[in-house]
Amino acid sequence: MSSRSRSSGQVLVIILLVMIVGLTVGLFLLGRTTVDVSVSKNVEESARAFNAAEAGIEEAIRDVTTVVVPPVPFASGLTYQVGVTPIVPGGGNFYPELRLKPVQIGKVFNVWLVPHDNTTGDLIEDPAQAYEQLLDICFTSGSPIPALQLTVHYKDAGEYHSVSTGFDPDPSPTRDSNNLQDTEAGVGSCAGTAPNNYNYRAQVNFATTFGINFHAGGPGGPLPLVLRITPLYSPTSIAVIPVGGGLPTQGNEIDSTGHSGDIARTIEVAEQYLVPAPWLDQTLYVSGVSGVTK
Repeated sequence: MSSRSRSSGQVLVIILLVMIVGLTVGLFLLGRTTVDVSVSKNVEESARAFNAAEAGIEEAIRDVTTVVVPPVPFASGLTYQVGVTPIVPGGGNFYPELRLKPVQIGKVFNVWLVPHDNTTGDLIEDPAQAYEQLLDICFTSGSPIPALQLTVHYKDAGEYHSVSTGFDPDPSPTRDSNNLQDTEAGVGSCAGTAPNNYNYRAQVNFATTFGINFHAGGPGGPLPLVLRITPLYSPTSIAVIPVGGGLPTQGNEIDSTGHSGDIARTIEVAEQYLVPAPWLDQTLYVSGVSGVTK
C-alpha cells in the first residue's frame, strides 16, 4: 500500500472522529437546552401554582366557611382547592399540637375559653355555657429562667374585667420579690414526648388561681372569655393542656393547593381568632347599647 493511500485512510478516520465528537457535543448541548427549558417552565408553573394557593388562603381567611371541592378556576390554566379544619384542643391534648417557636417578651399566647361564631368570628357570650376549668400551662426553660404572667378577661353583669396572676419556677431569692406563684418541673402531662418536652408546668384552676367564682355552665356569675399568657424575663415556648373536657375552637387550619398544569403547590396556615387589644389588660370596660366603653 502506498503512503498516499495510508494518508487518505488516516484523514478519513480523523474526520470521522471529529464528526462523532461534534455530534456528541451537539446532542449534549441540545439536551441541556431542553432540560433548561423544561426546568424554567416548571419553575414558572410552580410560581403560578403558589400564587393560586395563596389566593385560596386569602379567600378562606376572608370567609372561613370556604371549603372548595372541586377546584375553583383562578386564572387561565390555574385552579385552587381549599380545606378548613377547626382547631379544637381536646382534653389531655397539647395546644398547639407541636411545640412552636418561643413566644417573645412583650408578645402574648392566647387561649379562648368561650366559642366563636364560625361565620362572623364573634364571641358567643352565652352565660349558660360550660368552660374548661382546669388547665396545665407548659413552658420551656431559658436564660434567665422565664416566668409567666396570666391575665384572664371575663364578663360580669355586662362589664368586662381583667385579673392577673403569675408563675415563676426560679427559686432564687432575687426573684422572691415578684410574688409570683411557684410551678412544678415539667412532669406528667407537660413532659410529653419529643418534641413536646417542656421544662415547667403551671396548673391553673380558674376558681382558685384567680380568686373569682366563675360559674360552671349555669346562669349567673362571671363568665371567663380569654386567657392571655405573657413570658417574663426571657422568651419561652408555651402550650396548654385542657385537663377536663377540652377547649372551644381556637381558630382554623387552612390548607390550599394551587394547580398549574401538572404542578401543584400547597400552603398550610393556622388562622387563630382575633385577639383582644393589649390595652384591655389594664382597663375596665362596660358594654352597652352604644358599644364597649371605658
